[in-house]
Amino acid sequence: MSDAPASGGSSSTGLTLDQLKNAQPGLWSTAANDWAAMAKHCWDASTELRHQATQKIAPVWSSSAGNLAQAKMTAQANALESAYDEMHGVVEVLDGVAEAFELAQRSLSSTLSYADQNGMTVAADGTVTSKTLTMPHAHNLLDPSDIQQIDQQVNQTSWLIQQALADANKADAAAAAALNRLAGQVNVTDPSTALDNVQKDASPLEVTLIANTVPPAGTDPTLVAAWWNSLTADQQQQLQLAVPASLAHLDGIPTSVQQQLIGTDGKFDRSKFIQWAMDNWDNTELDTFDNNCTNFTSDALHAAGLAYKNDGSGTFGDNNWFKGAQVGSWGGPVTNWIDAHDHSHTRSWALAGGLHDFLLNNGSTTVPLSQARPGDIIFLQQAGPGPNAAVGDIHHACIITSITPDGDIHYTQHTNSYLNASLNTRLPSELQEEGQQNVVVVRVQPNW
Repeated sequence: MSDAPASGGSSSTGLTLDQLKNAQPGLWSTAANDWAAMAKHCWDASTELRHQATQKIAPVWSSSAGNLAQAKMTAQANALESAYDEMHGVVEVLDGVAEAFELAQRSLSSTLSYADQNGMTVAADGTVTSKTLTMPHAHNLLDPSDIQQIDQQVNQTSWLIQQALADANKADAAAAAALNRLAGQVNVTDPSTALDNVQKDASPLEVTLIANTVPPAGTDPTLVAAWWNSLTADQQQQLQLAVPASLAHLDGIPTSVQQQLIGTDGKFDRSKFIQWAMDNWDNTELDTFDNNCTNFTSDALHAAGLAYKNDGSGTFGDNNWFKGAQVGSWGGPVTNWIDAHDHSHTRSWALAGGLHDFLLNNGSTTVPLSQARPGDIIFLQQAGPGPNAAVGDIHHACIITSITPDGDIHYTQHTNSYLNASLNTRLPSELQEEGQQNVVVVRVQPNW
């Protein structure tokens, strides 16, 4: 940004002002929908091939030729399932870059209108100039306070334009790099690799692309407020769902919005619950048990300010929620084993079913998946026969950390560890591997 009082800022590299103004991010959204449709075809074909191989051919064709046919059909099914995950990676990148560009484009459009209405010109390179201050003898004719006010308008307008251009350029570069990586992985035909490597890397990017449009912490609150007000009401709501942790403690965001993101009951900070999960999703120092999904969720709740609950009966109490003193992971497997076996955790802290029941018995409620929001907890309940859980058992917990404008729920979990994974993308694989599931969403509303 220029220090000159009558003008400010210019962009010398990357996207130009006209390119951002004339971009058509809706076309990327349309392309994302087309890729999603192709991905579904791949999944359906994969499912049908597996069914044909195991249910139709295997019972009636048991020769070596039959075995070879089954193997080839299974290999093709694996390739199609892998393509499903790879294509959904493309979907998430395209959706993310479209959403980021729409935000940047709206901010730019609003800022240009503001500039025009307030006597400023914006050059093709983004330089902002005050018409008033460039008039002959303007500094002699105007009061210093008027000059200062005009300077502030110019500098704010310049900052907003440069912010929009920077946001679009970051999104453009990140999306291009991600699509290039995905293009280099088209030969992956192992479903586990496609799901746990290709898809695992692509899924968080949609959230990151949106988060990158939010001014960083420490930005002048006046500029943050101007940026926020440059967005439509719908975009403001989309950001609250997509990146609540980026907004909740950012000075310049309206207090009413911040309070909604933090929570109004004073029991814990929902935005910090989300941020802690995203900061620690792969932190193995937290691991106490072989499976730490619920331990991780409880740790996140407590880190966000939720108080322990102990009626005096300790970790054996049916209605308590806490963990006692921990030896810690300094001693590796030995000390971890002690923490896992010394009854220092309540059942509600460490087991998915225990936490689910405890929360519902202490003020929390279930909500339909369609009404889920960041800070809610997802529990998986076994709804049909499966290899690892009895029907009716609640066996997994994870944290909703984002809901992107395309409606996709992104969750963060530990063991296995994922950051902002796509529920829409991963759920079919979960059902295939674990059997039919009920997705239970709990809104944490503690009464203690």
